[in-house]
Amino acid sequence: MSICIALLGVQAIGCEGPVPADPAADASPSDAEVSDAGDLGTEDADAAADASVARDVHDASDTSEDTADGPADTPSPDTGPCAPDATADRDGDGLRDCKEATLCTDPLDGDTDGDGLSDLEELGHGTDPCDPDTDGDGVSDYREIQVGLNPTDKTTYGDTPDSEQWLARACRQHSPRDVNYYTSGPGNWTIALPKSMSNYQTLPTPGYSAPPAVGIYGDPLRNLVGMVLAVRAPNGNANPTDALDGPLRQAVDAQGDITLNYLDGTDTTHDGKLAANLDLEVTTDQPTTAKKLREQILYAVSSTLEPGDVQNLPSTVGPEDTKFRIEATALRRRPASRPANVLYSINIVPTSIYRSRASVQRAIDDLSNGSHLADASASALPNCHRQVLTTQSSKVDFFWVLSWQPSIAEEVKFIDTFAADFASDLKASRIDYRFGVTQSCPVDDGLMNLPPGWHRDAQTLRNEVELAYTCAPANPATRWLCNAWGQGTYPIQNAWEGVGHMKGLGGSNPTPDEALRADAELFTIIINNEPALGPKRTQAIKTLSSWSTVFSYIPYTPSAIDGSTRICSGSFTGPQDLNPYKKVAAESGGAFVDMCLFRDGKEMLDRIFEKALAETSAYKLPKRPISSTLEVYMNGQWVPRSEDDGYTYSSGSNSLVFHGSYKPSRNIADNGPPSLIAVHYDTYIAGCKATGDVDTCARP
Repeated sequence: MSICIALLGVQAIGCEGPVPADPAADASPSDAEVSDAGDLGTEDADAAADASVARDVHDASDTSEDTADGPADTPSPDTGPCAPDATADRDGDGLRDCKEATLCTDPLDGDTDGDGLSDLEELGHGTDPCDPDTDGDGVSDYREIQVGLNPTDKTTYGDTPDSEQWLARACRQHSPRDVNYYTSGPGNWTIALPKSMSNYQTLPTPGYSAPPAVGIYGDPLRNLVGMVLAVRAPNGNANPTDALDGPLRQAVDAQGDITLNYLDGTDTTHDGKLAANLDLEVTTDQPTTAKKLREQILYAVSSTLEPGDVQNLPSTVGPEDTKFRIEATALRRRPASRPANVLYSINIVPTSIYRSRASVQRAIDDLSNGSHLADASASALPNCHRQVLTTQSSKVDFFWVLSWQPSIAEEVKFIDTFAADFASDLKASRIDYRFGVTQSCPVDDGLMNLPPGWHRDAQTLRNEVELAYTCAPANPATRWLCNAWGQGTYPIQNAWEGVGHMKGLGGSNPTPDEALRADAELFTIIINNEPALGPKRTQAIKTLSSWSTVFSYIPYTPSAIDGSTRICSGSFTGPQDLNPYKKVAAESGGAFVDMCLFRDGKEMLDRIFEKALAETSAYKLPKRPISSTLEVYMNGQWVPRSEDDGYTYSSGSNSLVFHGSYKPSRNIADNGPPSLIAVHYDTYIAGCKATGDVDTCARP
């Protein structure tokens, strides 16, 4: 017998299915701002009333507004009779107790009026440290400073009261996009699903103690199906990259020919768990349905479950296809008292639908970036984050590390075209970029040619790529020796040594044309069709991962053509030869792509650019959102989620990137109030936190 307890406004205990919401949640909220509990009564008179509004699994009493960087520390005005001997400062606010004795402030409270500004900061800004709203306009001193209003003037800009400016009320008018939350006790998960996927159900697995545990969902109108699956980690290895690249990829490979294998680097979830993402495309051996493919992958990945062990699986009847897009995430879970396990979310849609509908691409991304998953004990809270627009540019240095031994003409042609498109697209972007090129000959230590060293010219990039691929001894056009025939290739070790030289490590003295820019991100692009060798390879993987975001591309190396089937082998003898490339990409937050399978250069470029923009974005969110709930407004205007004209969200860097007419540089006003974005979303408040080697929960 199971017991389900659900109280209004309180996370349900032991319940399957969506948690009932408080009926009051359907009522229109007041014009109160979603604000931090500490701000209640300071931002506006309705703040306390707003805290009582409840939504699905939201404990609104904990509702918070994310805050961007607070005002900068200001010099202490603490001089005079308190200096230099009366040094006591019991509240640590930078004001000595004897100084506070001459003010209205509390020497035991660093923020006497509770508005988010310390007493010392208030004095620096000229605001009243004992009044959270110095000018009495209904907007707290902290909020006015945060968004560019004058906290000592009720009408900072013209005759419009500050309280009526959009930037002051940006978090009052809107709420996150609504989703359904479902919990599973056996699987110990909470999952956020859009309203179009209201057919979620947890499936019984009688005879098994969880994990394994299974939940399924889908959007019948778009032929998109998915599942959440908790399984015990094979051999105790709960590494999410291995879980995706091993059991899941093998399960998909058994259904036909994989034509895309894009393995993203790792990041962390709301509750600190390590996560990774995998995108696959497969051409099945025979026509099948998305539901049937889901069922086959379910039994293959779970390993312990046999067909028929999972009850209440839906009918697999539906539209048939032979090409499918599969996107998945895996989370590592290591409870203190139970075996390590992996939580998968696996999502499947016909490739034709995925390619033709941007809404499907967004939906499947939200279901495979890990933001929708948490432990069953988690609760979801609405948040709002405001930030002033900036013209900050994205600076990225792209370091190319190529094969040095002659390769097949078709491969060289592809890389040459890829480099040309890469340079062309970057020129049209807003990235402040540079290129650098080296090759993987063991005796050349990853050095770039001088000249050119770092450069921006597309033709120079193509010339350097060609020199790397035709590397020959005693070539006066290069500084490279290229005289280590038969010793293999050192792509990862050379990348590490080359970057170390650029950083001036080990006694090296890089020229200005070789040195890294201190304020730029470094992206290393390794393209090689040979095993990554080198006596210092292990050290190189570890250190390079901390220095750079690494993209590992295994290029096209056909050994035979049989009709329409192209067989790829190159010099790789098995998965062990690919593992170093996968490892350095995963640990650096980059990506691994097998280009023998995947020939779409444009998608590869798009992913690199999006990653570069995201890593250097000025719009990083203080809390990790459930991405399907994101709602973004710019200067009061709703912003669509679009990579062409709108915004995109990157879970790896937890940041927003704006595109097209919504680029910040096009929306910053020349005068008047500061230009602003407001980001509304739900975030999970973790009941369990992953720290160190184990999670802080006893459950699986």
